Amino acid sequence: MSCQYNDVYHISELDDISKAHSRGDDGEFFIIYEDGTMSMTFTSPKRDQIISAIAKTKQRFLSSKPPNYSSRVIRPNDVPGTLLTMAMFNLSSHDSALRLASYNLLCALSDTFKFDTGNQLLSAKGLCIPTNNAPFIRRMSEMLARTESHLTLEFLTECFVGFQKTPKTQKPRCLEFVSPWLSNLAKYCRSSSDNHAGFAKTREIIKGLIDMTVNEPEIYEAMQDIIWSRVEEIDALVVLVLDLFITESMEGGIGSVQAEKLGDTLVTLSSVSISGKVISRLRKVIAKTGLKPMRQLTDHSSWTEIGVLVRFCMNLSFNDTKDVLNFLPEVCHIVTLLVAAGASVVRSAVHGMVTNIVQALATTIPASEPNHAKLLDLLQELSENKFRMLFGLSRSYSNSFVISPETLKDFNEPMPLSWLENICRALMEVIELGSPSNDAANAARARWMGLVTSTAFQFNPAIQPRAFVALGCLAREEVDDDLLYQILVALRGALAMFVESDCNLIASIVMCLTNIAANLPAESRYLQHMFWLGLSIVEIGHVPLFICALELLQAVLKVLDAQGFFIHETLDEVLLRARTPLLDVAKELDESVGLNFETHFSFGVAGALLKGLKHPSTKTITTDVLKLILQIAVKGAPQPDMVDVRVMGYFAALLPQAARNMVLKELLQMVGITSMEVNDAALNDTYYKMFDYLVIPDNTTGLLLVTLVVTMLQNAETESERLFLYAFLAEAAVALPEVFALVYESLLPKMNQIINSSQVVPIIDAVQSIIFAVVADPVLSNAAANTQKASQLAYLTELGFAGLMDTGAPGFNPNNGRPTVQKHALLVSELVERIIQ
Repeated sequence: MSCQYNDVYHISELDDISKAHSRGDDGEFFIIYEDGTMSMTFTSPKRDQIISAIAKTKQRFLSSKPPNYSSRVIRPNDVPGTLLTMAMFNLSSHDSALRLASYNLLCALSDTFKFDTGNQLLSAKGLCIPTNNAPFIRRMSEMLARTESHLTLEFLTECFVGFQKTPKTQKPRCLEFVSPWLSNLAKYCRSSSDNHAGFAKTREIIKGLIDMTVNEPEIYEAMQDIIWSRVEEIDALVVLVLDLFITESMEGGIGSVQAEKLGDTLVTLSSVSISGKVISRLRKVIAKTGLKPMRQLTDHSSWTEIGVLVRFCMNLSFNDTKDVLNFLPEVCHIVTLLVAAGASVVRSAVHGMVTNIVQALATTIPASEPNHAKLLDLLQELSENKFRMLFGLSRSYSNSFVISPETLKDFNEPMPLSWLENICRALMEVIELGSPSNDAANAARARWMGLVTSTAFQFNPAIQPRAFVALGCLAREEVDDDLLYQILVALRGALAMFVESDCNLIASIVMCLTNIAANLPAESRYLQHMFWLGLSIVEIGHVPLFICALELLQAVLKVLDAQGFFIHETLDEVLLRARTPLLDVAKELDESVGLNFETHFSFGVAGALLKGLKHPSTKTITTDVLKLILQIAVKGAPQPDMVDVRVMGYFAALLPQAARNMVLKELLQMVGITSMEVNDAALNDTYYKMFDYLVIPDNTTGLLLVTLVVTMLQNAETESERLFLYAFLAEAAVALPEVFALVYESLLPKMNQIINSSQVVPIIDAVQSIIFAVVADPVLSNAAANTQKASQLAYLTELGFAGLMDTGAPGFNPNNGRPTVQKHALLVSELVERIIQ
């Protein structure tokens, strides 16, 4: 036999509801009732919703009560504390009779309840109590707080009732006899099974002090000097006080009056290592956002708490010479995750925190030390517009203490990850300059590295990319294959979930690998494979990934060259051997993209990189990578003063850029051609014949060369480029008639347009030379008449170079039957799987 037993409580009977403060079940909460004498403990996964519902119901009940309604019930145990409060408040009255009556009441209480006052109270007729009896009240309060500490909760609770009826001018004096009792709250500030009621009353007392601090500006300074300076000395209260400060500030929101006043009040409490507790709390709140990840941190339910804590940290960081070194790694970690996020009121607080920390570090170093001057220089840089821009501060009103509708709502677009790299390097410099020794700096970097690592490998789209960028900046020394393995596993997962509209995670991991690659040892099992990783990410065909992928290629090639990998073997021999374990997936990707590295390595690489020359944002890095590859590959070229077939793809891809930038002579010297006389200044209207210096062993090489040039012509932007390319094709029409016949038809529309509308005589001459060559050569003329564009594609497809015809485009168009970037990303994910196997 069983039955269900229900307790029903009216909302008026519930005094308070709060979360558990002990570690353990996150769903635990308490309900305090019977005027704080009883409590119930509950556990529910919907704790926050339950607490919110009860709080709203309680608020509705309170707002519906008549103005004169009072629910106060004085119990026998409350009598001594209540009467003591009445006596203390009225002792400072301007009415002499009331002062005397209050003194007599105090004497009666002492006699009745056996207060230990050390014989300091004695009632007498005709006693004259001066208006200024503050020293007596203060001394008596200190004595009673020490000897009658069991009255603390009742006394302080009743004080808030007294404050409501006390004139504003007397409130600071009243605070002085309240202050001594605050130390006794340390006994009740822990939540436990036998202290629920005491803990609840302690919370209410601190809440009352908070309300007075926020809502009574007339006594704000007195509250700092008398009340919070006393709380500062009570270590046991810090956790509870901080928790309530944060809760009350969150209710008001970021930048609210209560949040700002409580942030200022925290400065009064700073001597009890409050900075460390706030920083730790902020770091943990950021970490917990991974439990319910969002794309943007500002969309997370914890953002208000994060913003409040950031502004707390800013206030506490000023001249914080005690804790600045102890928590510098944590601060650096927090800054990297939050910089330039949120509205101006938060962004400026992050910038202000960094500025304050650099200033505090500078004050701890003697002015004669070199690091002191360097910190001052860094402090100056932080105030400059170019550095403020990195923190998302571009507007004139972006000041930490300017709080307005604009600064609370002007959210920025996500910051470029390259900006974050600059900030990370600046923070690393802060650690290096501010640490008292190399060992201390190494320890700080190691601590920061640990924090970053724990964040980088936890799924959290809002902060995970930032963590990988920071990891790459920090992990430049003593990098081992174990860490590299973890990073590659993360990259594999990110590629498998590739989304064109948001590839920040992939880009950040590639940036991380780029920084790490520069310090990889020659014996690393992943070093040579990372060339193919970078090239395969280029082959995805997604413009936002181009720069980071090319930078990875650049870094890997530089370290391979520096470590002597190309001394005894050519570039393509070394890299193709490294490709062997990846061959099945690599070939599938090559076929999908339409490039072939096995037979004509230089044209495969050039074809993959060529689309980077089309976009202004990627043109410089693409040119740099092509030059680097050419410089390495030319070392193995067998013929002097000639362009060998092994380097022809790189060389041809760079020709239009060299003509445009008037650096053709430099390019020719790079490949060892010194006999050709070139005047770079004349390249706008002059073409220098190239074919006599090119080693073209067969028509296959010729077809790849001519196709590459035609593709570049489609995207030529300047007259000097067009002149060079058309003149080059005019040479090809004569030197390679059978090959040129395959591309002639595709050139006709643009050539007709030039003949009809162009005013540039050298280009018209070059186009006419092509036409004359076709007409003059019967073989070429007949072949051109009988060849369709599809024949060129058929030949290229047979060679594995179908993609060479459209490498100038930003990506493959899914509507024409070509693979999409998502398909390529999945193949690259499989390639990474082969690498880590």
